[in-house]
Amino acid sequence: MKGAHIGFPKLEEIYVDNLKLALQAEHNIESDDELRYYRECTVRAFLLYLIGATIFTNKSSQYVDVIFLTYLQDLSEVNTWNWGASGLAYLYNYLDAASRPKCGHHGGYNCLFQAWIMAHFNNLGMRYLDNNYTPEDPVAAKFVPLKGPKFPYEHRTTLDRMEVDEVTFCPYEDHRETRPFEDISWYTGWIMCGSAMICPYLPERVLRQYGHVQSIPRHPDVSAKAGMNRFSIAQTFSDYMTHNYVTEEIRGPKALNGFETDPGYIAWFYRVSHPRLWPPIEGNPARPANLEVLIEEDNANDKCDVFEICRTVRAEVREKLDSDLTLEEAREVLQKVYTDLEPVTTYSVRIRRKRQSGERKKEEEEATLRRGRSKSLGS
Repeated sequence: MKGAHIGFPKLEEIYVDNLKLALQAEHNIESDDELRYYRECTVRAFLLYLIGATIFTNKSSQYVDVIFLTYLQDLSEVNTWNWGASGLAYLYNYLDAASRPKCGHHGGYNCLFQAWIMAHFNNLGMRYLDNNYTPEDPVAAKFVPLKGPKFPYEHRTTLDRMEVDEVTFCPYEDHRETRPFEDISWYTGWIMCGSAMICPYLPERVLRQYGHVQSIPRHPDVSAKAGMNRFSIAQTFSDYMTHNYVTEEIRGPKALNGFETDPGYIAWFYRVSHPRLWPPIEGNPARPANLEVLIEEDNANDKCDVFEICRTVRAEVREKLDSDLTLEEAREVLQKVYTDLEPVTTYSVRIRRKRQSGERKKEEEEATLRRGRSKSLGS
């Protein structure tokens, strides 16, 4: 078999042979045990072919790993497996391999990931819609991909220039009648496919895909504890409602717009992630996310809005001037104005010093340059 896998043509032969034996056993009225044996072998061959061609595909598109037969040992238990979690763990594992250098011989064929990209990013990748598609079909069946740009820098440039209104954060709402939302999707922690493919699953990091306002998530050590083996992971998964669950408090409010985030989230994301694929080009306008980061950084540095403070002070003074004030009340108004304007003076002094230091540095550089020119001319 050239390793622990079986080719699809050979698997099809096994399926046909077992089906013939099962039909013969049924026609010859043989023992129930023998008939059951051939029937189960036929069903296992069919299911192994099915999962190998769908959720557990690989780059070869020619074979399936026989390790997945462990899922099919007891056919009465097949419907109790969480195939979604296994499929995600399998996808994440091969996505990790496909993201590494020289992945041509090791990367998986990420058809589910490609479908996810097309559903969320309308302007990324060339595709057309299948005219026979209906909401009863999976989202991945909607698109027929075409050959896209040959060079990766074109995709990277498109991603860097993408705006929030070009992203479909929650493309699954049209399917809720035929595919209701499962509460198990709020599980947070480790998921696994077999015993080798173990990945963290952290839905609170993508709350916008669930229709909620995105907030700063907890640290992964909290939502997916380190050092767990496959037995403790399986136990935790079965008891996920106890601890490993994204509560309503963590989910936060529903989003009116798919791109909504809590204050400070974008700045946090820029700090912990790598949001740009290309370095910024001089002269290009800043993206909205960049502007939000700058505003939040100013607030974090206690920089004040001079215009807003002065406008507020003027309004309060005008209100007091229109009324009859006692000497004590006038003194309180002056004290409040003095206190409110203190950040403005501090901020102005800091800006002036910064500007002066920059001007002084520029003058020193120009003086150094002039001295260098004089020396070169003298020599």
